[in-house]
Amino acid sequence: MIYVFVIDEFANGQRIFDLRDELEQGLTTVDEVPIIDVIRTQSGNIWSLNNRRLWCFRNASNVNQIPVRFVKQRPNWFDHRIRILKHPFHVNIRFSEEVLF
Repeated sequence: MIYVFVIDEFANGQRIFDLRDELEQGLTTVDEVPIIDVIRTQSGNIWSLNNRRLWCFRNASNVNQIPVRFVKQRPNWFDHRIRILKHPFHVNIRFSEEVLF
């Protein structure tokens, strides 16, 4: 089974859990987070190109809507990744080695 994985931190080192918590607590607003780029497939489905941000929004209990930007140019990796996904709407988190619970 192939799933979509997201790494648990952004390129700037912020953890996705921290952004989710900041959104829930009102410390960060949706408008303060960079907009998510999406593409529309030929079948009409809409796919996010920014899954870590999408995960944060989807898991913040108080976020009901997010702005997105439709892009026409697909990344080189996109078509291959879509073809191999068996469960494209199931997202798991891939933890870095530094995670402490």
